[in-house]
Amino acid sequence: MRAKTLIAAAPRRPLPRELVERKKTGFSVPIAPLLDNPRAGLDGWKRVPELARARCHWSRRLAYVLEHEGVV
Repeated sequence: MRAKTLIAAAPRRPLPRELVERKKTGFSVPIAPLLDNPRAGLDGWKRVPELARARCHWSRRLAYVLEHEGVV
């Protein structure tokens, strides 16, 4: 908590106390829609029958893209 307090106090006008003390809220990254978007160029997984199944989790598709499409 100390680091968060220091960062919150750094701006010229420090962040309000209620913001600094609230619980974490988290966030999501829209990876599944990105993998489905043909304009993104990350849809090579669609040629793999197991990955093209409707019930296939996006994380398996992402693993394929990272391994086979030279993204990393």
